[in-house]
Amino acid sequence: MNNATNILAFPADSETSHANPNAAPCTEGMPPIFRVTALDYQQEARCVRYQAHLFHDKVSLTVEWARGQPDTRLHPFCLVSPRWNIRPISHGGAIQISRLVLMEHPEPEENLFRMVPHGWVKNRELVKQAAELIDNLPRPYRFLFNAIFWSGDRFHRYCTGPSSMNAHHNYDCGNLMHSIELALWMRESMRKAKTAQHALAVMVGLLHDAGKADEYQLAPSGDWKLTDRGKLLGHGVTIIEWIAAAHSRYKLHNE
Repeated sequence: MNNATNILAFPADSETSHANPNAAPCTEGMPPIFRVTALDYQQEARCVRYQAHLFHDKVSLTVEWARGQPDTRLHPFCLVSPRWNIRPISHGGAIQISRLVLMEHPEPEENLFRMVPHGWVKNRELVKQAAELIDNLPRPYRFLFNAIFWSGDRFHRYCTGPSSMNAHHNYDCGNLMHSIELALWMRESMRKAKTAQHALAVMVGLLHDAGKADEYQLAPSGDWKLTDRGKLLGHGVTIIEWIAAAHSRYKLHNE
């Protein structure tokens, strides 16, 4: 297929392979939402044929489908919901589906850390800890977190970027590690203090440096450097903007 949309931005995980690539797949119990880790398409005579690699921590798979016109909204890192055929078949290891539906609005019941590919964060214990923290937040906080990070590109930067260039956690995924460490520490501190603000403490830990997702970027040399936003505004302003935008767009105060 033509390399038209960053094909294999991250390689598909090993779980995508099937013992029998043409065996009829079982779609019962599949997660409702997946993250696209790679996307490709090929223009044919009467249609556009797509292939995508999808990730969820329960299952990774490859799917194929066709449509009359290109869907320019789909891209690697976005969140999608497969529409399965009535009688699913697998061809060459790819499940033939009806289509992928782009999930444009945050779902408060979803845990974004269940859809962090191995190519983003190799330390799966770190991802597991983050997922557990989110699972135990009340619904309004989960909704806020998802509203901020529903964009796959922003969430990717949050998960993979450093927390500094020359100080603490100055390495890939350093900001995620720092955020989780602080969230766990704050939760434990609240427990010892016997207060009722455990969830708020965890949320503060997860978000206090979240704006650093837009503060650093990789230079051509492979080193991290400050962005213009990082130089001029900083992550403290950025996260306030994100929270305000999430409340305005999704009416989170009604939760």
